[in-house]
Amino acid sequence: MTSVARIGGDELTLLIGSITGPSHSESVARRIIESLSEPIVVGSRSLYITPSIGIATYPVDGTDAETPLKNAEAAMYKAKEEGPNCIQFYSNALNDRATARFILETELRRALEREALQVYYQPQIDLCSGCVVAMEALLRRKHPQRGFIPPADFIPIAEDTGLIGILGKKNTSRTIKPPTS
Repeated sequence: MTSVARIGGDELTLLIGSITGPSHSESVARRIIESLSEPIVVGSRSLYITPSIGIATYPVDGTDAETPLKNAEAAMYKAKEEGPNCIQFYSNALNDRATARFILETELRRALEREALQVYYQPQIDLCSGCVVAMEALLRRKHPQRGFIPPADFIPIAEDTGLIGILGKKNTSRTIKPPTS
């Protein structure tokens, strides 16, 4: 038995009842990618489909109706991050990663509300003359328990959630003049 359902937007769910194991799941996913690899010609344009496939299995990844679907969706989003035509199996680590990301997003929102981000200015120096030619603004966030959070951890979250514009507005209102030599 195989069922296909459109979940929303460009997301489809396939329920396949005759899968015998992970290698069979992967084989089916690869055949799907292969079958979608040929361009679809619309008028004079060729359109290409590059699916991201998340796989969860019953009963390993959930024993009710909703949990395997939720877990397959988490795997699909991880596959989307990896790039086009990617297959990702669900693992508990994906939930751990999503939880950690949610915590970071919540903490970032609180830090913005409390204006707990700091801008450090780093001079850019002309090596020939030794003069400061520019200043680079570096955004830093100091967490009360974990110390400084690397920008690589919170900037992508700010971009994904639309908070990047707020970061820019709140932290570019201050100006600094580079020191004179």
